[in-house]
Amino acid sequence: MGVIISAGHSAATAAELRAAIAAGLRAITHLHNGMPPMRNREPGLVGTALLSELWCSVIADGHHVAPEMLRLSIAARPRRDRMVLVSDAMSTVGGRDQFNLYGETIRVSGGKLVNENGSLAGAHTTLAESISFLHNTVGIPLNDAFFMASNVPFELMRIKRPTGLINRLVSFLP
Repeated sequence: MGVIISAGHSAATAAELRAAIAAGLRAITHLHNGMPPMRNREPGLVGTALLSELWCSVIADGHHVAPEMLRLSIAARPRRDRMVLVSDAMSTVGGRDQFNLYGETIRVSGGKLVNENGSLAGAHTTLAESISFLHNTVGIPLNDAFFMASNVPFELMRIKRPTGLINRLVSFLP
């Protein structure tokens, strides 16, 4: 039916992720977020995903994943053409500085979105800002950052990339 199964925000073990891959899992949503870190005897979801053929999306806003971890994650992939850059932008980008989500107030604080307890609750960034962050802070070549934001997501979704997409993205770079 064309449905693409993606896993994320999970404490799945390496064995559980391998079973999910065997059952048809194709992608990881928001690599590192809501996931336990890799350990020497249990790579968990993160380590197993990094070394797999899965598509892995990352949020590059300086709050969700440390620049060093982004750089390591991108470098570790056996197929760099399977790293997807997403903004995960919420309604505060270009809108009000807070909104209600499931009865809880989410607000912008220090350039990030936090819930009432001060925990990270979403991203307050554009895709163009994420491309710039990957390039200027993480050290990813600009062409690679554009590729992660444009070609790779379309390939994952099996959609033909729109003509002129890169030119439109460039026009929004900070």
